[in-house]
Amino acid sequence: MENSKFLSTILPEEYYYKKRLKRKENKFITYDGEYLNNLKHGFGKEYIKGEQLGYEGFWSNNLFHGNGKMYRGDGTIEYDGEWRNCYGHGNGRIYNKNGKIQYEGEWINNLPHGFGKKFDENGNIIYEGQYSNGLKNGKGKEYINGKLIYDGEWINGFKHGQGKEFDENGNIIYEGIWINNQKTPEKNILIEKLDPLEELNSLIGLDSVKEDVNKLINFIKVQNLRKEKGMIIPNLSLHLVFTGNPGTGKTTVARLIAKIYKNLGILSNGHLVEVDRSDLVGEYVGQTAPKVKKKIKEALGGVLFIDEAYSLYSESGMDYGHEAINTLLKEMEDNRKNLIVIVAGYKNEMKRFIKSNPGLESRFNKFIHFHNYSSKDLYKILSYFCNKNYYSLDETTYDYLIKQFKHFKEKDKNFANARFVRNLFEKMLITHSTRIVNLENIDDYLDKFELIDIQEAFAI
Repeated sequence: MENSKFLSTILPEEYYYKKRLKRKENKFITYDGEYLNNLKHGFGKEYIKGEQLGYEGFWSNNLFHGNGKMYRGDGTIEYDGEWRNCYGHGNGRIYNKNGKIQYEGEWINNLPHGFGKKFDENGNIIYEGQYSNGLKNGKGKEYINGKLIYDGEWINGFKHGQGKEFDENGNIIYEGIWINNQKTPEKNILIEKLDPLEELNSLIGLDSVKEDVNKLINFIKVQNLRKEKGMIIPNLSLHLVFTGNPGTGKTTVARLIAKIYKNLGILSNGHLVEVDRSDLVGEYVGQTAPKVKKKIKEALGGVLFIDEAYSLYSESGMDYGHEAINTLLKEMEDNRKNLIVIVAGYKNEMKRFIKSNPGLESRFNKFIHFHNYSSKDLYKILSYFCNKNYYSLDETTYDYLIKQFKHFKEKDKNFANARFVRNLFEKMLITHSTRIVNLENIDDYLDKFELIDIQEAFAI
């Protein structure tokens, strides 16, 4: 029996060992690999009728778990990437029967989720951008014959939001608002390009955040002037810690800071790469450092935003979170001239996280706290969602909404703020549609929420 090093940190000594054997059924080999307590556990190969390889990779308790490859019955590879409990989960590629990549990117529970690229049958890229639960959601680019035709926002697989359309020569032929794959009726509504600092200062609420960020920007501007004059400039870390409840704008502000830092000459690109623990910490020995380095490489020239960063730290030390932290600190030092890291999470948890490692304390000494939105600000956010999607709120809804927002804020200490409002808006779309769908004069009600729509949405 051979020693299983990757288990040695989490199991007592008597469980260190695994056996390797070939299991046969009807004279055919069905599995060749490692077992633990009579379960497939470790590296192994599963066969179809003893001849055709069906899966090759890591297992945990009889389930695909870790890096592995799945094959079709004709022997062609179908999926190559990370698994979790028999689901494609992590980074992976899907291939067609001709060996051409159909999708390359991030997965959650067998669905594209995160950044990914989609290809046609010949392997030509047709989309690259953000996915959510298998659908295009967020920023993304669409291509035809390798040429960019659309660059903008998507919702549930449709062009929806701000976007640009290009002709075959790469010239912009439309820039404006899209709704469900259609351009708005007004021709070529040009979007005013706000300076990222102006955009930051125009956000609803977040007064203390705006004040802190503006102070930091003023410092950078002055130091840039001193540098031009040949004066000594203090060595101040520009990495940040964002604290606060979910839905308080941390990711939005991080994205704007990336653009602001680019304009100030701190970063070369100004993009944002958002990650959490699952993107940085591996399941087995040797997986964690490469995962961290991969995300660092993606973020070079921009901001690496680590949400719920405190989950990387474990007092027991029984996982690979410590390795992720140490690798992150080394990469931050090696790439300090072209990388900014922002870590985010709940206030108390983040304080403990930063104090857990001297390297973290020395690099992250600027905290910005995101307070919960006021009830009036939550109403403004809901109004923004309505206006963006060509809806309006009946004036009788204001007092009711303010009262409900106050109630839910007091009820839940981890109130989800803008996320709560977005979920409410989506429920309102359902209750509104249900109310008007059979009305004879439906056209008169297509764009207005009434009090009953909101009351029923809260009840869902």
